[in-house]
Amino acid sequence: MELHQLRCVIAIAEHGTFTDAASALHLSQPALSHAVARLEKELGSRLFHRNSTGARLTAAGEALLTPARRALAEVNSAQTAVQAVAGLLSGQLSVMGVRTAAVETADLVVRFHRRHPGVRLLVEQPTDDRTVVEAVRNARCDIGVIHGTEVPPDLPHVPAGTQELLALFPEGTAPPGESVTVRYLAEVPLIVPLSGTSTRTRHDAFFRNLARRPTIAAECSDHSTAIELVRGGLGATLISGSRHARISTDGVVARRVRPDLSPDLAAIRRPHGSPAAEAFLRMLTT
Repeated sequence: MELHQLRCVIAIAEHGTFTDAASALHLSQPALSHAVARLEKELGSRLFHRNSTGARLTAAGEALLTPARRALAEVNSAQTAVQAVAGLLSGQLSVMGVRTAAVETADLVVRFHRRHPGVRLLVEQPTDDRTVVEAVRNARCDIGVIHGTEVPPDLPHVPAGTQELLALFPEGTAPPGESVTVRYLAEVPLIVPLSGTSTRTRHDAFFRNLARRPTIAAECSDHSTAIELVRGGLGATLISGSRHARISTDGVVARRVRPDLSPDLAAIRRPHGSPAAEAFLRMLTT
């Protein structure tokens, strides 16, 4: 049984004559008749009553019609799915990752590119999670990478890893040992995110249960600048482990933080995202 034979049966049933069915399928009538005859021989049953006015289904033909339509629908679904994936080869995906997760976002984009090298990628890094969420909602980007605590309930999302946080000190000022406490950090000058941003809100939450508020040496919107301020001796700052692995350690030293402050990250998209956006989220779950 072949798909084109099923198409012939459906066309005859819908048009009522072999002539009209052949025209609809862009076939010659002998070719259509031959396809149906081969199928009838294979099934061992006549599928149509033929007369001078047209053709109507036999009981066997009626029994075949619904499964034939279902089979063709499944084939069409399969073709659509494959075409969607193939469409990624010339498609585009815009990814917006909050700046504090810039390195993690870049790692995810590189991973996606290796799977789908034909996709043209647009990457932006705003300073605030809320900006990313609104960009996804308003279709200004396909994928947003944000902190897990900022995920809105109305957007599809999947976990995108954990962002390890380290405390970075000017060389010669870090305490001995491999880690420091949050309480200790509250007692040294800190370089912190800009006031009013979601990043600053999370930063302040780290110290919420302490009697002493942290000493702020400077507010800074850019991690690279914050690192240089640390290197210059202005104070300490919190930095992701992935970013620390990529910077020069001259003039700075890192310590783990107790308790662990590492936030979870999430990738979000619109409810009816593009095939590329769906593939990006699927990548994170496989």
